[in-house]
Amino acid sequence: MSSPEPFAYPVEPHTRIHGPDGYASYEPYRDDHFVPDPTSLDLSKCLAVRNDGLLVALNDDGRLIAEILRLDNDERRKFRRLIISTILSLARHDPATMIMWMCYPDDIPDLNKLRPPSNSKPRGIDNSAYARRERGELPPTY
Repeated sequence: MSSPEPFAYPVEPHTRIHGPDGYASYEPYRDDHFVPDPTSLDLSKCLAVRNDGLLVALNDDGRLIAEILRLDNDERRKFRRLIISTILSLARHDPATMIMWMCYPDDIPDLNKLRPPSNSKPRGIDNSAYARRERGELPPTY
């Protein structure tokens, strides 16, 4: 098993696999109006987290994200260090418990049961975490 990275950022922009549509606007539900859209950039080129919990902004987008979301202060750094140290220790000494920490939640929503006004990507529901779990294709951890 490779060493887990609980704060690793994805190497590709987030791709929505389902597209509920028809709501008047999603903007009122966002608190982070000025944060770059995660579907439009590679977060692994913006931010990195060291094993000591330090957040490293790798470019201007990373600095903006870290500043607006207040991601790098002593309290958050200590929390990240605690989590990283715990996960790495568990991976070495108690892999079953590490999987309990890093697994998907039991209550993943079944997107097939939701009825938004419309959905521009209905086939994405077949690739949701719930559907992959039902088919036995969901990995044990994120």
